[in-house]
Amino acid sequence: MTTISLGTSLLVAVVGLAAIMVASSFYYRWILERSLFTRLKDLDEIRTSGLPPARWLRKGSPPVWDKRTLRGLKRLRSFVKRTRMVENEDTRALVIDEMNQIIASNR
Repeated sequence: MTTISLGTSLLVAVVGLAAIMVASSFYYRWILERSLFTRLKDLDEIRTSGLPPARWLRKGSPPVWDKRTLRGLKRLRSFVKRTRMVENEDTRALVIDEMNQIIASNR
């Protein structure tokens, strides 16, 4: 019967812990990129062009505000209302007002 020494056991535990830390780091980065960075990119694209972001559109459809893209805009507006990632409250109000104008003009 083979026994594993204490040093080998510790080495395996440390390597396993390091692997878990690296994997969780990549996972949290993916979550952050998916949730925060994507929303900020969408917001920037809307404010720049006045059109829905390309990733919101179905393949081959024109970049127009329809029921589906307006629903995405309303979700993004909710994000802007509750996020802390704004310069100040005046900026938040300006961005929300721009979004409300787009929603009102496309009903």
